[in-house]
Parts: sequence; structure tokens; C-alpha cells
Amino acid sequence: ATGAGNTLTQPAGVTDANGQITGTIASTGAGAKTLSATINGTAVTQTAVLTVSAAAISATTSTIGVSSGTISAGVGSATVTVTARDAFGNPVAGATVVLSATGDGNTVTQPAAVTNASGVATGSFSSSISEAKTISATAGGVSLTQTAAVTVVPDAASPTTSTVGISTNSIVAGSDTATVTVTARDGSGNVVPGVAVALASGNADLILIQPTANTDANGVATGRVVGTLVGSKTISATLNGVAANATVNVTVTPAGVSVDS
Repeated sequence: ATGAGNTLTQPAGVTDANGQITGTIASTGAGAKTLSATINGTAVTQTAVLTVSAAAISATTSTIGVSSGTISAGVGSATVTVTARDAFGNPVAGATVVLSATGDGNTVTQPAAVTNASGVATGSFSSSISEAKTISATAGGVSLTQTAAVTVVPDAASPTTSTVGISTNSIVAGSDTATVTVTARDGSGNVVPGVAVALASGNADLILIQPTANTDANGVATGRVVGTLVGSKTISATLNGVAANATVNVTVTPAGVSVDS
């Protein structure tokens, strides 16, 4: 027999009074098989064709994979590929695949068709929430043992969702300081670590003490301000050189009256 995975059981004895004798074939390899025979060493011209179909879908030999293990929140996506196979590794066509994912903010696009002749069906995955995700699948109602991991990371810091805050809106000239807290967030609201923050003000008399480090794991960087001249002052920030939309105001009030001795 042609093809792989065949087990042939040869006829026992010789042909009977009708010139007939039987053997058997089994196979673990799906596909068309051509069966041939010899009689007393002479090849029989006629052959027989046997089609071996794939067995039931196996949870352990079927696979799931992703085009990328890391995507950006809100903007990135990964193609999810499921290959349905039987216990012998043969692809199983015509199976309905359903994808699922752990975590929040996910968009799972299910395969548009059943598995093809190669046992493959594809969907896609994206998410607005930065965290580790686990993608799983069923094929023909069978839950696959294998899963795929996707890490959703924050996108670039957004000037519209990032925030600027201040510890107090009033400080005394020359003596008080106010802490300015900048929180970097991406367009989906995820905090963004590792962002360089710089404070700025159009008021030249305001002393700006810049953050000593990039944003931390919570997306936060802090600096301080000291006022020298009374009045209302506006403080802004840039994130990796991009100006945040948010600003804060602080009022610098006069210091107490000094009486010389």
C-alpha cells in the first residue's frame, strides 16, 4: 500500500476454490491509499483505492499559536492560529474553532470558517488593558490542552489621558514647596512606566525642581515647585518630549513681614 502509517495483515494460506483470499489494512496516516497485490509473484494489474479519514480531534496533539507574544494595548493585535489534529497527528478539516482569553478589555475575533484541509482556522486577539493574557481554544467542542500567552503592554504615553496633579494650590513665597505629580497613561488609560517627564512653566520666577527619575511602575514621576513672586502660576509637563494637555495652578502668597531689630 502507498502512503505512511500502514499496517498490512497478509492473507493466511492460499486462495480458496473460488480463487479468493483476504488480508487486512489499517493505517494511522490519513489520505488516499493505493492497494496492490501479487499472486505467486506476479503483479496484479488492477489496484484498489482506500481513503483513510482523520480520527476524532485530540486535545493533546491539536495546537494553538499566536503571531506575536507581545502587543500594545489599544492598537496592537495578534493572529491566533489553531490546528486541529487527531491522535496520530493528522489534520482534521471541517471543525468549528472557538477562541477565548483571560483578563479584561479583550476583543476576540472568532475564525470566519471551519478548519481547512490542513486543519487550520485563524482568528485574532487585541486588548485595551495591559496585562498577561492566556488564549485558549476549542475545536469541534474539544478543549485544547495547549494555550498561548500574549502580554499586552501599554502603548505610548498619551497627552490627553496623562494627568498632572499638585499637592497644594497655595504656597508661601520663598519657603513653601508643592509636589507636582505626573501620571503617564496611554490612550486606553493604562499607566506607562519609563517615561521621561519634565516640568515647565511660563512664569520665569517659579523654581522648578525636576523629577529625578522616569515614571515608575505606576506611571508616576514627581517634582517640586518653589515660588518667589506672589501671584497665580501655571505648571505643565512634557512626557518624552510631548506636552500633556493637563496643567495645574498654584498661588504664591506673600511671606510674613520681617521686622529688623
